[in-house]
Amino acid sequence: MIFDELCEQRVYHFFDEFQIKIERIFFEMLDKYNKNTHYIEFILQRMLYRLLISI
Repeated sequence: MIFDELCEQRVYHFFDEFQIKIERIFFEMLDKYNKNTHYIEFILQRMLYRLLISI
């Protein structure tokens, strides 16, 4: 799974509670991507912004 690969190659070290928040956002993005709705690009773009702002 892509998320597992990302976790193995950490560049930044976050507090445990923040890592959980980031993981949740990634899994939400994956879930939305798998639903394949008409507005998927817009939804994923907004979720990516949320992730970047969180970091």
